Amino acid sequence: MITITQDAEFMVNMVSANPIPAGNRFFAFNDENLNPAVLSHSQDNKLELVLEVDGTAQLFDLGKICGLSGDVQAVGLLQDANLNVWIAVATDAGDSLSNLCLIINLQPSALLDPPAASIIKSADAFTKIHGLYMSNFTHKIRGLLVPLLFVASQPLDRITKEDQLGYVKFTADRDKNTTISLDTSWKLATNPLKILDVVFGQCRLGKGAFVLYETVGKALKLQFRVFEGRGFVAELDAPSGAQCLTAYDATANSTVFLVGGDVITQYTYDDYKKWTGTGTTIVQDPDSNPLGVKDLHNALSGSFITIWYTTGSDAAYYYSAPTDSMDRGLLVQLLPDGAGGQISGLLASKNDDHVLVNTLVSVDGSGDLMILQQASDTGMWESHPFYIPSTTDNLYIPSFTIRIKAHTDTTDTAERVSESKLHLSSSGFVRVQSNGVTTTVSQKGAWYAADHTGTVTVIIATTDISCHTLQVDKFQADGGDEIPLKEPLLVPSGKINEKLAAITSGQDLLDAKTQTGENLIEPGSVSLGDANHAASIIGELNKQQIAIGQPTTGQPLTRKRTKPRSPWDFFWWLVDKAEDVATWFLQIVDDVLQFVVEWAGKVYNFVCDTVAAIGKAFTWVFAKIKVDLGKLIDFLGFLFEWDDILQFSDSIVTYVNVSFKYGESQIDAFEEKAKTFIDNLRHSLKGKVEPDSVSVNTTTQDPKATLDQDNLKHGVGFNWPAYQLNHGGFQKDAPMEVEEPGDKDVVQQIWDDFKAEINVITKMVNDIANLVCVMFKSNTNSAVLFSAFTDEMIDALCDSFKNILDIVLKSIVLAMQKINDLGNYAIEIPVFTALWKVITKGRDFTAFNFVALIMAIPATLIYKLVKGRALPVLKDRLTQDDLGKFLSGDPSLDPTLAGDIDTTRTVSIVAVGYILYEVTALTFAIDEIAGGAGSSVSASSSVKAISRAGAPRTLPRGTIMTGTLAGNAIDATTLTLTAVSLYFTWPLGYGHDVDLHSAVSKLNYSYFAQRMTLTVHFFHP
Repeated sequence: MITITQDAEFMVNMVSANPIPAGNRFFAFNDENLNPAVLSHSQDNKLELVLEVDGTAQLFDLGKICGLSGDVQAVGLLQDANLNVWIAVATDAGDSLSNLCLIINLQPSALLDPPAASIIKSADAFTKIHGLYMSNFTHKIRGLLVPLLFVASQPLDRITKEDQLGYVKFTADRDKNTTISLDTSWKLATNPLKILDVVFGQCRLGKGAFVLYETVGKALKLQFRVFEGRGFVAELDAPSGAQCLTAYDATANSTVFLVGGDVITQYTYDDYKKWTGTGTTIVQDPDSNPLGVKDLHNALSGSFITIWYTTGSDAAYYYSAPTDSMDRGLLVQLLPDGAGGQISGLLASKNDDHVLVNTLVSVDGSGDLMILQQASDTGMWESHPFYIPSTTDNLYIPSFTIRIKAHTDTTDTAERVSESKLHLSSSGFVRVQSNGVTTTVSQKGAWYAADHTGTVTVIIATTDISCHTLQVDKFQADGGDEIPLKEPLLVPSGKINEKLAAITSGQDLLDAKTQTGENLIEPGSVSLGDANHAASIIGELNKQQIAIGQPTTGQPLTRKRTKPRSPWDFFWWLVDKAEDVATWFLQIVDDVLQFVVEWAGKVYNFVCDTVAAIGKAFTWVFAKIKVDLGKLIDFLGFLFEWDDILQFSDSIVTYVNVSFKYGESQIDAFEEKAKTFIDNLRHSLKGKVEPDSVSVNTTTQDPKATLDQDNLKHGVGFNWPAYQLNHGGFQKDAPMEVEEPGDKDVVQQIWDDFKAEINVITKMVNDIANLVCVMFKSNTNSAVLFSAFTDEMIDALCDSFKNILDIVLKSIVLAMQKINDLGNYAIEIPVFTALWKVITKGRDFTAFNFVALIMAIPATLIYKLVKGRALPVLKDRLTQDDLGKFLSGDPSLDPTLAGDIDTTRTVSIVAVGYILYEVTALTFAIDEIAGGAGSSVSASSSVKAISRAGAPRTLPRGTIMTGTLAGNAIDATTLTLTAVSLYFTWPLGYGHDVDLHSAVSKLNYSYFAQRMTLTVHFFHP
């Protein structure tokens, strides 16, 4: 039977990534999957492309891909209804000249490998180009579809500084060899000092260009000039402060132009057909202050138009109105001052659920790109970071992180959870990361791939404490049939509800402390009256959210909007104004709870009938009492206690390094003891002294474990290292460059011999794995597994141990030194290296640090839950002599230190058991990719994606280097971690997941386990 465990945390998660700079100018467009893509004229004057590949946004140097030379001077982009893209680029040719290139009629993905015929370059240089403008008025040249293209540049025959708009002419011979030239037969009727913007349109007089420019006398002018016919032209005075243009077609043959400046002015045909036309003001500041519009876009939907613009204060607004009454629209501030420096045109799409999704790409206060999305099923605007992978830097993302894991109690292939799929739906459309891949979740639902453990981890970036509910309703094994599930609704904010229930008064809020000990509310910043009002509303909202999220209640489907306006359009604007709002309350209308805000003479009613809507209301209330998102996570969310984790990680590394030194000092006496031990092990195993039966059915829990412990081991935090190992870049971006050793031949021979023995063990692993599978059948326990081991298998296993021992002893000191050097070598691991340098304030990150860190995170969580305190410190306390006394049972060893050593060792066993499966599975997957140990594979694609932090990396993913000890970080990690697990956990390894209570609470081992632990200290940490 398939069962599901699920957990969610409100937390700051980490992605190995860098934000994407907006550059000098950018264009947003849709890829084939309707995901946002970006073309950018970068700050260093390159042509950069952001395109999603395998679910991850990647950054490419499109100029290099297309063979362009020189710095980029101007860029233009056009996309048609079939998603085909045209790109025009002007590059520096020197001597105040420009080269012009046109990339024509390609689907977005084809830009990564454009056919030569799709790239048209000018044979002769143009005068320096500073603007490129493309029209959707396309025409064919010998079957080649090209747009009308115009350039803004200074004419060659002008001595004074002037600007002119030139038409680019395309010609093709019989072989379709295309050339580009400047057609000087069409130009503006005047010689502007500077062309500011150009858009295109049509009217009964013909098709033409509408141009905004500055004259030599510094006056702002508009000019409409047709391309053909009688050459009609009209020049008009531009509105005050005019900087930008946009246009829409009111009817099939009548374009309306909009001018952005101190106000937004509309020009219909009746205005621009005559020189005296003045246009009509449609958007202005309520207080008559200049808007300072610097970027303007529009989107037409039926009889409604939405105009998007940014202002001089770097705020973003939109104005929505019916086209037949443009002066009666709705003005909404989407982004506050400083948060909307640039904004793209609207990218609209419908998903399989027929939900209309509006997407904008904007620029945040740091000059980086961000994605804004509004889905028609909720009307709520959500913002998401837009980033590209990095091998060295982390991006910290406030999120709801959700872990859903499938379990089975059978070996039936129809219920195999590894690489299975789970069908998920949500109460509203939302952009997410699922197991490291960017995708979306909606009400209709879709299938999401699980990893090798049957786990789907969903990260939903957030800017508030609102999150849609999720439902898993179907399971499907690889190649199997769908299996329906009846799982309770997953409410990601459920843990928040538990914490908010403790707030019963305003004084509770004023006295509240965050988990790191800070005041939730700065003393004196909020009155007791406001605090009491906030506490009352929080309490009522909390009760409502809990009721909606109950399994018996069920999450109602979000109603789709039928109107182009929603109160949620104003939500973030009202959050920005929260401190100034005087009236805010709850009311019930027709048995539905509403959160009401009155501001600037208007009343805004937010219906709180979903978990997500109530989360938004919570956000506003906390904003009112001056609690930002960071404080909310510290107060209500999940935090890793990095100081305690670092402390225990250092203890593990200390233990490892001291063990190596002690092992080297014991070489002379080691061989005899170790071989005798292996013989005794062989004898003991053949004696088949059956251990106490321990059930390992996935549906059976350790009777000594508490519910809290059981929830912990299935939780997001406990499994966070495993998630990052699988999906954070460890597999593909963990290079490890080590100097060529002088004793390379000796090391290589040791490694070759070692591989031969590993091949023997690998075959046995397959046999043992089949036996272990039996353990997951109903009514099976550990006695069945123990009795299934044959004498032949035991002989082979012990012989392999002995052979490996002989191999190592060929040059044991050399081998130990090499492993120790490798383990202490600085490495780069996505997510973990950057995290380590933050929590250690810059210390190098070694392979031993890595293994210790991924063990320390779950170990610290377990220990603090059971013991209520941090783990012991061994750093600067444990010496080689101390370890020798501990291993020999010398009573002169300080009993406190002895207990701390034993605790460190014991908790490490528990932790390594949880981490081992993840790394082992990755190792096998890498071997499969690379064709076996000792080989290497590199991707065949020649396209390089740029990491902002380092050198380009090859696509697709999967470049793995395996082989010698001087391989890469994953080799070193696998070697260290697998060995630690093998020697530390046998024979308890099969029961580590049900032995939490005894291992951590009582810290007692069997004598046999202690002997195995003793052995490892002689030749491996």
